[in-house]
Amino acid sequence: MSGLAQLEAALGSVEGALLEARGQVAEQVERRPYATLAAALGAGYLLAGGLFTPLTGRVLRAGLQLGLRALVVPLLQQELAAAAQAACGLGPPPGTSA
Repeated sequence: MSGLAQLEAALGSVEGALLEARGQVAEQVERRPYATLAAALGAGYLLAGGLFTPLTGRVLRAGLQLGLRALVVPLLQQELAAAAQAACGLGPPPGTSA
């Protein structure tokens, strides 16, 4: 096989892969347009160098705080409710099975 034939075969392979990827992206846009838009915005932000900016730090910090609050507050409420019930004699004391 000559060099030109190998190059043509490689280009055909790349063209097929690009067409397949384009079809998959078009399918995703049809099924989930807002998720696709969000992914494109995020990729553009990262490619533009936004990963190590103060804005990214603030957004990540706020997200972490909200996530921790969403996780910790219900656990604290549950523990405080159990302790209050035990203190009032309405439930089993902490550390015992119900």
